[in-house]
Amino acid sequence: MKFPVSTSQLTDWLPHRGTAVWVDEVISITDNGGEGLVRLNNSANYSDGRGNIRDSSFIEWMAQSYGFICACQGLAGLVSAKEKPTKAFLVQVTDFDLSDDPSSSQIIEGDWMTVRIQRTHQVGPIALVEGQVLSSKNIVIARAKLKLFAA
Repeated sequence: MKFPVSTSQLTDWLPHRGTAVWVDEVISITDNGGEGLVRLNNSANYSDGRGNIRDSSFIEWMAQSYGFICACQGLAGLVSAKEKPTKAFLVQVTDFDLSDDPSSSQIIEGDWMTVRIQRTHQVGPIALVEGQVLSSKNIVIARAKLKLFAA
C-alpha cells in the first residue's frame, strides 16, 4: 500500500458519503494507529460559516481518521482482515482539550491539519482511542479520548 491514500478510495469502509467525509487522506499507519490529513476548505461542513472550524469538528476528524486508518490497516494486512462494518458510532468523548488561541481554529484555504490517532484498547467491537489534531506547523490544536463502536 502506497501512502498517502485518498479517503475516496476507502468509502466502502465507513458509513460517511459525499460532503460528510471530512478527512482527505490517510498519510501513515502503524499497528495501533496512524495519521490522517484534512485540507482546510471554508465551504466544508466542518466550517462555522465565518471562517472558523467548529469545536465539534475536531472530534469528528479524529473519529473519521480512526475509521479510515483501520481500513488501511486491514488492507495492508497489519490487522486481521475484518468485514467492512455496517454500523459505526462515536460512543463517548472524554478529556477534550482545545487550544485557547483563537487563530488555531481559523480556516486558511490551502492549509491543512494532521490528525494523529492511537488505539489504546480494543474490547470486541469497541475501541478506545486517543487523538490529536495538529496544525500544519505541528502545534497541537485539539486532543481527546474517544470510545468508538464498529460492527
